[in-house]
Amino acid sequence: MNIAIVFAGGVGKRMNMQGAPKQFLNLYGKPVLIHALERFEKSPLIDKIVVVMLNDYIDLTKQLVAKYNITKVEHIVPGGETGQDSIFNGIEQAKQYDNTEGKNIVLIHDGVRPIFEEDLIERVISSVNEYGSAISCIPSNETTVIVDDDKNIIDTTNRAKTFIARAPQAFFLNEIYDWHKQAQADNNHSFVDSCSLMQKYCDRNPHIVETCFENIKITTPSDFYTIRALLEAKNDMDALGVSLEDYR
Repeated sequence: MNIAIVFAGGVGKRMNMQGAPKQFLNLYGKPVLIHALERFEKSPLIDKIVVVMLNDYIDLTKQLVAKYNITKVEHIVPGGETGQDSIFNGIEQAKQYDNTEGKNIVLIHDGVRPIFEEDLIERVISSVNEYGSAISCIPSNETTVIVDDDKNIIDTTNRAKTFIARAPQAFFLNEIYDWHKQAQADNNHSFVDSCSLMQKYCDRNPHIVETCFENIKITTPSDFYTIRALLEAKNDMDALGVSLEDYR
């Protein structure tokens, strides 16, 4: 069984949101969150979806899930104090389906990351089955530098071997659950993503799967406007019978 855990528990501080959080922004006719959920809803490889949501917006999320006929959403659970805690709440809910001797896979995704290519889910699941993990990434197209506390550059990375982690990130359910429990036992609730958690508590290295540059997380207003422009361009290209893939 393949379970998508879509966490959307952020409040959008960098978006300077005055009303509902950024996952509910209207993007090309529907909320950002619905765009993300539809990617998993339409995939025949995804069996169930668990949404992690701010407690005050769970009822609204239920209404939107019903309105847009997202039938694979089985549970909408409240988030935690940190992003790590929120993801664990979704994983813990998914554990009720874990009856296949460790073969269930979870795909962890941001609810404010509405665009990724259609075949990414299949490639991510294949990577987990072969390597035990899948971290969606894009190649770095800029030089990355490492600095000290005084902002002096102390090293420059090899761009050819530098990637930027995105989502979904996928793992065997039993393993990612155990890593979270180990982090909790260490009283560590500050991991920025599941890839970092795996690096700390697993003796295998996470494996990357390349994704498209359009797989953007909405963090700032410019991210929102970029994604809106991409969706508008995609609509125009669809009408012309071409795709963004033709221009990569």
